[in-house]
Amino acid sequence: MTYIYDEQVLASVYCIKGWKKYTRSFLESAYYYQSGQLSVSGIMWIRPKEKESALDELAKKYKSIFKKEEKHIEITLDQNSMYQMFLEGYPKEDQEVLAAFVKMIAG
Repeated sequence: MTYIYDEQVLASVYCIKGWKKYTRSFLESAYYYQSGQLSVSGIMWIRPKEKESALDELAKKYKSIFKKEEKHIEITLDQNSMYQMFLEGYPKEDQEVLAAFVKMIAG
């Protein structure tokens, strides 16, 4: 079983789709509607207990990577750096599952 967190999901979407800004509702919708697909493939997405503060937590934990705005969070790094920080260490097969997941949640 592989575990991922919000930062891996956001990094994946950014690397594949180029999206730099995210709202809380994006993460919640993706989790509720598609996380089951990940678990079937052996990937468990772990979310904070208080989802209201998920973006705040990311902005505090990774101050140089995520910039918190009023209602969204923005990635400040380039795609290659995001990949290296949050995705490169995962097995290739898990990266492929995550890429397929991103295509489902982000079109």
